[in-house]
Amino acid sequence: MNSNFYFSNEEYKQKALDLKPMEKTDISPVDAFFLLIEGVGFHDLDLYCETIAKRTDMGLTGEQVYRLIQNPTKLKSEDKDLFFEIAKITNPMGSHIINVGNGIIINTSSWINHSLNVAESSRVLCSLLKDCDTNTAYVSGLFHDIGRKFKTNMQHTIAGFEYLVDKGYENEARICLTHSHIHGERCANNEPAVDGWSCVEGNSVWDDEVPTDDLTEFLQNCEYSTYDDILTIVDLIATENGVVSLCERLKDIASRRKIDEKNRKFFFAETINIINEFFVKAGIKTNYTVIKAIDSISLEEMEIKLSVISNELFEVYKQAVIKEQQFNNSDSSYKI
Repeated sequence: MNSNFYFSNEEYKQKALDLKPMEKTDISPVDAFFLLIEGVGFHDLDLYCETIAKRTDMGLTGEQVYRLIQNPTKLKSEDKDLFFEIAKITNPMGSHIINVGNGIIINTSSWINHSLNVAESSRVLCSLLKDCDTNTAYVSGLFHDIGRKFKTNMQHTIAGFEYLVDKGYENEARICLTHSHIHGERCANNEPAVDGWSCVEGNSVWDDEVPTDDLTEFLQNCEYSTYDDILTIVDLIATENGVVSLCERLKDIASRRKIDEKNRKFFFAETINIINEFFVKAGIKTNYTVIKAIDSISLEEMEIKLSVISNELFEVYKQAVIKEQQFNNSDSSYKI
């Protein structure tokens, strides 16, 4: 697989290389959401707009609502809050369906619902950690796939970063580049291994004879923050429909894609490690030991280990949601 991941110009690249670990954001989830859907076509938001039209007394059609949400500065603060709450319970957001081949049919707005669920899942896991700002985790979740407005493939990482930089959100833009690459390694979630990358004795290595692209250079010089780590976890458990077991999600993806065995065992090992590290930080009892994708451990053995810890993570998540519901004495709009 060709590793063609380059920024549009050297200025974007330098901004990426100069970024420090994710810091607290000042943007609100509501404002982040409206930035998320800015420029998204009507056919990907028509069901959402029609829902707003039906649930409010504004006397607007779906098309008129669409024009309004594309210029949210004209909205009252309470209306923006209401529209954001309606977005959380509207699935799918739009009616546009495409056939991407191999019998796979997708709704082109599903990435928006996925982003909303990733945001909520990030907030929940962040709430289990000390010194972790839940608002920053939530906004990071909303923004992580914002580049999918422009690109449907892995190039969405670069597109999203550049878009947020242009909007003045350099600190937040970092999550677009980090969320698909666990532990900062050039090994993306269920994507084919890129040219130059390989796993040697359980370690990630780069072939000296293969030039690094911009994204690889960024990752090799990037220090992951707690928010980066959380996003790499929740991006795997939060679908457009809710939260599922990580292992089940990976099996589902594998059933629809041709999986590259070259990086699969390494990806499994690092996923186990990052979940274990989260458990340690959260004070959750775990038999934490670093695991490596070495030859003596088969892919099947690694899958079993991943299945065990993914079930533990799913249970931790469910219990956190239940505890929060009990504390708030109200039903959560989030689906499990």
